Amino acid sequence: MTGYGKAESFINDKKIIVEIKSLNSKFIDLNLKLSSIYKSKESEIRTIVSKLLLRGKVEIGVFANNINTKSKISFNKALMKDYYDSLLDAAQESDIRNIDKVDFLNQIMRLPDVIISKTEDIDVIEFEEIISLVNTACKALIDFRKNEGKILQNDILISLENISSLLAKVELHEQDRVDKISTRIRNNIEKHLQEDNFDENRFQQELIYFIEKLDISEEKVRLAKHCSHFIETTKLKGVHGKKLGFISQEIGREINTLGAKANHSDIQKIVVDMKDNLEKIKEQLLNVL
Repeated sequence: MTGYGKAESFINDKKIIVEIKSLNSKFIDLNLKLSSIYKSKESEIRTIVSKLLLRGKVEIGVFANNINTKSKISFNKALMKDYYDSLLDAAQESDIRNIDKVDFLNQIMRLPDVIISKTEDIDVIEFEEIISLVNTACKALIDFRKNEGKILQNDILISLENISSLLAKVELHEQDRVDKISTRIRNNIEKHLQEDNFDENRFQQELIYFIEKLDISEEKVRLAKHCSHFIETTKLKGVHGKKLGFISQEIGREINTLGAKANHSDIQKIVVDMKDNLEKIKEQLLNVL
């Protein structure tokens, strides 16, 4: 979801600049920085950006630089004169020495209503231009995301293919795993058969439970299906980042269960490699819509 977009235009003796940056986020999180003249339009700009960008921690700046250097500030000269006369009278009545050296102007400039700031209204054409620039900047950011997404998709599918390849390698160790578990069970059976208080029914129940607990065939099938589902989802049009995140969680559950049931050092090493690839996928999915 990282991206950058910028658009600018000239209208009404102004250079208007719209700049948008985006970082990863589970939801849409907007931070608007607007020139004071555009503050009243914040809600409308926020709505447009939310619909276009969907997710991400987004920072939007809309600024206007005046090309015409004519000042937007004036002074209330009549009020300044009144302030000056009043300050001078007060100073004379208080018998203040060196009145001619008192900086009355500095004091007057701090008093209320001396500076008059001319406010501007946004006309319809100017605001339409701003909306157009916001859309253009968002489109540039979306294009940035798409280009980055192609690279991410390739990296994610490589990691997923690695998991599928590692799953296939589990089969190479299955017979050795079965032989070792069978030997272990056989030795335990022979040991328990020699006990005087041996309960055959209880033993058979525990044996069945033990065999089922060690069976990893279902985990392998589900893991393969989840990987296929993941690939199919990446081919769909639209926004599927959250769905891919949920599928990756299911992949993680099967890998963890596979590791817990493995009881074989080589298979557990394979599981560690699977987890490493899955973590790479999860990190990259944070940047997928």
